[in-house]
Amino acid sequence: MVSIDTVMSPLVWLSLQTAILSASLRVVATESTCLAGSAPAPGVPEALRPSQAWTNLQSLKPGATVTVVLGTHRWPVRWVPAGRFVMGSPSDEAQRDKDEVQHEVVFTRGFFMAETECTQAQWEAVKPTNPSHGKAPDQPVNQVSWPEAQEYCRALTRRHREAGLIPEGWEWDLPTEAQWEYACRAGTTGPFAGDLNALAWIESNSEGKAHAVKTRSPNAWGLHDLHGNVWEWCRDWYGDYPTNAVHDPTGPSAGTFRCYRGGSRLYGTRRARSAIRGAMTPELRGDYLGFRPVLLPRP
Repeated sequence: MVSIDTVMSPLVWLSLQTAILSASLRVVATESTCLAGSAPAPGVPEALRPSQAWTNLQSLKPGATVTVVLGTHRWPVRWVPAGRFVMGSPSDEAQRDKDEVQHEVVFTRGFFMAETECTQAQWEAVKPTNPSHGKAPDQPVNQVSWPEAQEYCRALTRRHREAGLIPEGWEWDLPTEAQWEYACRAGTTGPFAGDLNALAWIESNSEGKAHAVKTRSPNAWGLHDLHGNVWEWCRDWYGDYPTNAVHDPTGPSAGTFRCYRGGSRLYGTRRARSAIRGAMTPELRGDYLGFRPVLLPRP
């Protein structure tokens, strides 16, 4: 720590405050080289102007990271590139459900996904009240209904647009089921995106307790806690999967239940599989249920 005992002039003080404010409104971008099935390299951070962070998206490697910084709060996201994958589970996958019908999904546009579940600190940066059971800034926010998670995304979009941190036409939202599973798998095809015990807080290792984000290993695209910790709301209404190939799917146009994915600390391996689907009424809450936003352009 450096202590400055001299009395600064008003001009020097103003210059210092301007520099601090400018630094707090930057976007930090890091590219990481990653291979399917392996953790990404940490990369070398590079400070970019907001207008630079969103150019040349097609050249970004899977898992490249951009951290949106507003004041003292940070929202790290990882790049999920356009591509295709097989959604659902094969008929011989252990403990599969009948609603996991396999079908090809093609993404024509990439998107950024939050590196972790929305933390309580990130929630409190936008919303006045933290609804979580068990207050801890580095743990996932919980006890959030689907409409409340959507309102958070809209409010975060407004904040970041007003500060000039995200481009016009981009917004925060909940991921679709297809976006969630594509990002979770990160090129893998098995029940999990790697060694589940290393990736996830689940019933067998969590002691029934909530845990801070990023305390388990990431998947190959640098995303933490997609398996376990808390379930994560998705944008879709729950419905049957198609059997044919689909492009940029958004799920049914109407329904009764909203989807959630990923398992939690209270459930075992079956409920932590990449393909597992959950659904409940949008207004329900639970200390096992949170969300993870995506940052993406609207067509």
